[in-house]
Amino acid sequence: MGKKNPRQQRLPGTADAGIKALDELGAELKDVQDERMRLTQRELKLRKNGLELMHKYNKTKYEYAGLTLEVKPGEETLHVSGKRGRPSKDKSE
Repeated sequence: MGKKNPRQQRLPGTADAGIKALDELGAELKDVQDERMRLTQRELKLRKNGLELMHKYNKTKYEYAGLTLEVKPGEETLHVSGKRGRPSKDKSE
């Protein structure tokens, strides 16, 4: 997770001074939005890398550990579906 932006103290005499709950809510929402944007950028890089690997290995569909990676015909987008996880070593599950 990224570091949070430092909070600026409210200056006396500024408009709406005293609605601390709204100040905190707005700051927290902005932190979440910034984190989401960083995650979106990371996701796009991973999808691009995955698409390049799918082309490199001449795959349109790849399944492993409950996940499916797929490049649909006519699209240059990597689709991911299934449940995240690793194969279990214990066969009794």
